[in-house]
Amino acid sequence: MIRVTADAQGWVKTIIEQEVNRGGLHEIGLAAMAARARERGEVVLIDALPAPLETLPLALLRLEVDYLTTPHDDRIAWRRLRQAGQNGAEAFARCRPVARDLYGLPDSGPVMVPTTPGLGVTHDFPAVEGLRLRPLSHDDMEAMAGGAVQAGIQPARCPDEQHPCCRPPEAHAWLHLAQRIDRDDTWQLCLEWQGQPLQMELVTVSGEQATFSYTAHFNRERPPWFWRETERPVFERLKDAGVTSIISRTRNDRPDWIATLKDNYGAVEVGSDARATRLRFAPDQAIARCQGWPSRRALGWSWQRGDVTVREATPLEYPACRAHAAASWGDGHSRQAIGLRVFDEWTRFDAATVLVCEVDGQLTGVRLMRQRRGTSGGTALPTRWLDGPESMLFTYGCTVWAQEAGYAELITYMPTALIGAPGVARKFAAAGAVPVREILGGHTQYRQDVAAALARPESAWTD
Repeated sequence: MIRVTADAQGWVKTIIEQEVNRGGLHEIGLAAMAARARERGEVVLIDALPAPLETLPLALLRLEVDYLTTPHDDRIAWRRLRQAGQNGAEAFARCRPVARDLYGLPDSGPVMVPTTPGLGVTHDFPAVEGLRLRPLSHDDMEAMAGGAVQAGIQPARCPDEQHPCCRPPEAHAWLHLAQRIDRDDTWQLCLEWQGQPLQMELVTVSGEQATFSYTAHFNRERPPWFWRETERPVFERLKDAGVTSIISRTRNDRPDWIATLKDNYGAVEVGSDARATRLRFAPDQAIARCQGWPSRRALGWSWQRGDVTVREATPLEYPACRAHAAASWGDGHSRQAIGLRVFDEWTRFDAATVLVCEVDGQLTGVRLMRQRRGTSGGTALPTRWLDGPESMLFTYGCTVWAQEAGYAELITYMPTALIGAPGVARKFAAAGAVPVREILGGHTQYRQDVAAALARPESAWTD
C-alpha cells in the first residue's frame, strides 16, 4: 500500500509498507526514476533499500512532486487536519496554497471526523415517522456543497481557473463551507427524513443574538408551514440559550423567501445590500406562530360526470394509489421514482388529501392536494398525465373539490423541461393555470384561480 503526504516545500513523503514484486514498483522503474532525478541535480533519499530490488519491505523516498505524487485533494487534507484535532476554519487555512504544510499528518486508518459536540440539536417529530433534526456531520459535506452550487451561493469551480485557490478546482464550494463549520459559536443542523437530508443550516450564536448564516433546502416543494414547524425546536433551544433576537440574511433574488419569513415568523426588514436583505425576528414571535401539523382535509366527498367519478381516497386505499402511480410510469422510467417520492412525502409530510379518478369503477388517476398558506393550496400528479377527456374531467373534479375545501388558488410546480411535452401546455391552459415564475431546480410555478377556472363551462376543459 502506498500512502502519500507532502511537506511545506512541496516535497512528497511516500511510505511503501508492503512487499512489491516485479509486476509492481520494480517494473515502473524506481531506479530509472531516481537516476533521472540525480541527472537534474535533485535530491533523492532512499533509505533501507534492500538487495535484490525485487522485494522492497520499506523504502522512504524524497523526490520532487513532478516525479512521485498523487493528485492532491484539499478535501482529504482538510479531513486529515480535522482528524488531527483542528477545527474547520483552522484546517481550511492550513490546506490553502500558501500554507500547505501537511507533513506529519496521520497517513493510516480511516478518516473519522466527529462533529464538534454540543453544537447541534436532536429532535424527533412525532407527527411524521422518520423525520428528525440532528447535528450536522462531516459526511454531509458533499450534499451541502452540491446544494450551495445549485442555489448559486457558491460557484461550481474556483473563479480563477489560472490560479485556483483549491485543488481540485471543483472542490471550491466544499472547502468554503468546510471553513464555516466546527466553530465554537455555530450550531450545525440537518433536517432529514429516513436518512435523506431535506435541509442543512448553520446558526451562529453570539450572546443574545443568533444569525442564520447558511440555509440550504434540498427539497423546495414543501409548503411554508412545514419549514416553520420543523424550525420550532431550534427556536425553543435558542430561547433557552438566552437568544432574544434572530437575524436572517436572505437573498434578494428570492422574494418568496423574504415574504415567507415575514408571514411565518413576523420578521421585519432591518437593512439590505446588493445581494441580500437582513430580516429580524424574536424566538418568542416565531414560536407563537407555530400551529402544529395541519389536519388532512377530508370532506367525505365525491363528484360524478357520466362514467367518471372523482372522490377522496381513504388512508387504507393509499397503498393501492401508490401502486397505481408506479404502474402508470412503468418500471425503469426515469420519473417513476420521482412520482413515488412525491406521493410519499405529500401524504406523510404535508397531510395531503388523495383524490382518485375512476372510470366504470376502475382506478385511472391519482392527484394530491395539500395546504400551502391560508386559502392557497398545492396540487401534484404522481402518475403519468394520461390523454383523453376523462383526464381533464378528473382535473375539473379536483378543482371543484378545492373550492369546496376552501381553496381560492392552486399552485402546481411543473418541471420546465416537460412543458413542451405533447398536450402539457394545452392542459394547463384548459384548466386556467398560468405560469407565474421559474424557480431553482428547473421548475415552473403555475397558478390556477379556482373560482375563475370553474366559471368556465365544463366543455372548455375537454374540447
